[in-house]
Amino acid sequence: MSDNGDTPVDAPRVEEPRKIVTPKEIEDAWKAAEARGKAAADAGIAAAAAAKARREGLPTEIEQLKARLETATARLAKMEEIVNRYASVQEPVVASDGFTYSRGAIEAYVGECRSKGLPAVSHQTKQELKPHFTDNRSLVKLVDTLKPLVAPVKPEDAVTSSPPPPPPAPAAACPAARARPARTPPPRRARATAAPAPRLRRSRPTRAARTPASASARCRGTGRGGRQCQLWCRGGRGRGRARMRAAPRRRGGGPRGTRRCRPHRWRASRRRRRGRRRRRRPTRARGLCFRALARR
Repeated sequence: MSDNGDTPVDAPRVEEPRKIVTPKEIEDAWKAAEARGKAAADAGIAAAAAAKARREGLPTEIEQLKARLETATARLAKMEEIVNRYASVQEPVVASDGFTYSRGAIEAYVGECRSKGLPAVSHQTKQELKPHFTDNRSLVKLVDTLKPLVAPVKPEDAVTSSPPPPPPAPAAACPAARARPARTPPPRRARATAAPAPRLRRSRPTRAARTPASASARCRGTGRGGRQCQLWCRGGRGRGRARMRAAPRRRGGGPRGTRRCRPHRWRASRRRRRGRRRRRRPTRARGLCFRALARR
């Protein structure tokens, strides 16, 4: 059976009968192909003739374009001359004769004529000029509008109309640094030529300054209050013997400065049990009394 299970594999196949082409059909097909080729050839000949006609009229068109370009260039040069002439006028004003003058020039002319007792006469209209002038703002606006239009065109600008490429950005370590503007370093200060002032020597603080003012301060190491913790466990910069002499005398007698707070007494006994008897120079107490430091 086949894959789809409809027809057995060994079944004989029936071939379709081949179509017999007659000479008449061959002749008709040849004539149709010949007609199509002739039409394509006629279209190519017509296109070539049209291109030749356009090419023959191209010199005439080029001459016309050159004439138009010369006319436009002459007009642009004349407009540029007019714009430059009016742009040189400082503070243009309109006088009583209807013409535009520079304020400084017309005021100087009218003032000179009045100082001599003569009437100020306009050279254009031969009328007497009055000392009243009006700002010609329209001329200023027109000149500002025409200035960029009549600006001389550079050769590199005439080649292409695309905008100029942006200037290259300075190399930066990261993209965020490229977005930040460049910072100008501040100017360096000149070094002082005068001799530096002598350094003062610090004096050693007095006993009253080394001793805490309040007796209710808490111990740094144990967090408890008391006179003994304040004097022995404060952890100041003074020497341990001075703090021991400042401690009160024990109730039961004995040498001064032998009393310790309960947490430090427990620490000292614990170190004795462990057998750690190391003597260190008590340079700075870190929350321990002098006896506890001696047994560290």
